Amino acid sequence: MTRVRFCKFLFLLCAALVTGGQTVHAVEYELREDGGEVFGAIERIQTRYEDTLIEIARRYSLGYEELLRVNPGVDPWLPGEGTSVLIPGKRLLPRRAL
Repeated sequence: MTRVRFCKFLFLLCAALVTGGQTVHAVEYELREDGGEVFGAIERIQTRYEDTLIEIARRYSLGYEELLRVNPGVDPWLPGEGTSVLIPGKRLLPRRAL
């Protein structure tokens, strides 16, 4: 094996070990047919006893800070069973450059 091939192999092996062979998931959104710039939806969920805002943010592909700001007064570590949590799922696409 040449040195370059060995280095590539070693890099790929290390990358596989670091990621643990996990697959990456992405959220797909339906774009509006009228070309609108806003997509997604705002949801409200009820928490389970084991939920934290970090886990909910991860589940809905949101930032922790984002979820914390739209749910003032909700304990981020122990929101409690049945607490209503707002999921800010609406997104705004940037305008096209002219």
